[in-house]
Amino acid sequence: MRYIVLALVVGLLIAGYIYYSNEKSKVERYPTNISVEKENMEFKKNTQNIQEEYKEGTIPWLKQQTYNPQKLQIENTITSNSDFTSYKVSYKSQDNISIYALMHIPAGDVPQGGWPILIFNHGYIPPEQYSTESSYKDYSESYARKGFIVIKSDYRGHDKSEGKANNSLGRIDYAMDVLNLMETLPSIENANLDKIFMYGHSMGGEVSLVAAEVNNKVKGISLWAPAVKEFPENPAFFLRRPENVARLSEFELALETVPPKDYPMYGAITNLDKLEAPIILHHGTLDESVPYQWAIDLEKELIQADKSVQFYTYQNDNHNLTASFTTVVERDVEFFNSL
Repeated sequence: MRYIVLALVVGLLIAGYIYYSNEKSKVERYPTNISVEKENMEFKKNTQNIQEEYKEGTIPWLKQQTYNPQKLQIENTITSNSDFTSYKVSYKSQDNISIYALMHIPAGDVPQGGWPILIFNHGYIPPEQYSTESSYKDYSESYARKGFIVIKSDYRGHDKSEGKANNSLGRIDYAMDVLNLMETLPSIENANLDKIFMYGHSMGGEVSLVAAEVNNKVKGISLWAPAVKEFPENPAFFLRRPENVARLSEFELALETVPPKDYPMYGAITNLDKLEAPIILHHGTLDESVPYQWAIDLEKELIQADKSVQFYTYQNDNHNLTASFTTVVERDVEFFNSL
């Protein structure tokens, strides 16, 4: 009897060991829901960190934004003559803010394929002094007389356009306004969507390059005395001037939130690898606002990035290329028509 009991005990121990081993094997092969949830949480955390690298105000962040097709709204007719008709128009940018613009439509017979389009990106004018209808009027009209549909966006915070002007860290918000403007182009009658060009003067040079780095539908860019330099030197250079002391303090506070490793994401000149449009570059040697050396440096960067660039120097001319104005416009038109 004693042996029978002993055998039963041994059998139970062996059966228990086998059961325990099988259950342990199941646990090792099939992790519990808790383990799966933990791994999912880690994956989400890592993915979130990757997304956060593209901080608001950077060019990669700008590229991630959504730009929806919309119709360009005609507010009123400004003037009409034998060369073109001018309109005040409007469209929506991010956060549903209204942006106004000046548009010139050429007169005469529409060319095959439609009129080429020139998005005209103006330079810095104090937002409270800027005028949709008057600022850069002569410049923009010159291209309309040459057969281009010309559209000059206010940018946010200028004249009656909604939103806040002067982002502390750069001109990304203005480029965003231009990218939204591009979504309206299919709504313009007789516009040639295969011939979309940009003009950028001074600050508008940076705006043009950033917009073209995000949207490769731009076929060519004319840069007049472009204010294009590495970040943070580009905005800092202008903010160091005595009249900008208050804005310089705001910029320095904002800059403290940006790690130096992120600086390249904020500037057009450090994102030229994303650019496809050829460039024509104009700069006067007596430019009193943007150093002539900046144009020399930009040309070098474009060549190093294997981009197409034509660089014209204008001896003894100023920031607005006043003395060479007619020549510069003619070179632009020849350049655009060659593309």
